[in-house]
Order: sequence, then structure tokens, then C-alpha cells
Amino acid sequence: MLTEYDNEGFIARYVLDLASSEANESWVFELVSGENLPPKFRARLTLHVPRMDRYVETFELDFGDDGYVTYLTNRLGRVPDASAGRGCYVD
Repeated sequence: MLTEYDNEGFIARYVLDLASSEANESWVFELVSGENLPPKFRARLTLHVPRMDRYVETFELDFGDDGYVTYLTNRLGRVPDASAGRGCYVD
């Protein structure tokens, strides 16, 4: 279960879709309930981890029966932090 609280007042609860997820590489979360969302609204969040030092987040929306449309995609990767001896994630 994944719960998201966003700054626009939406609260969304997602559940992991095991049939669509790939073991150790991607996780697909489907919206199961939400507050302050339009009727017939559906959402899907996919986290794809091709390597341990990067991942891709894709957020898709469906406002009716038209199917999912990609709303945003973020690509994040680890950047070495020489001063601290460790990495951090950046967009």
C-alpha cells in the first residue's frame, strides 16, 4: 500500500499490482481510493529501477474511459558527493 498526500489537497491510496510489476526491476501501483478526486478518475504510478544507481518514475492519469495518458516522468540518478563520500539523488 502506498499513500500519497500532495500539496494540492489530494490524498491517494495505491496498491501494488503484482501482475504488472517485474520482480526486482519495476513496481506498478494502481489507485484504489482517493479524496478530493474527480469521478471516474484513475491513476497509476510506476517505479522502474534499471540499475541500483538510478530509477524512473512514471505517473499516468485516466479521467474516464479513454485509457491512461502519461502525466509526468522523472529520471533520477545517484551523483557522487566527493565531500561526504556518499551519493545523493537528483532530478
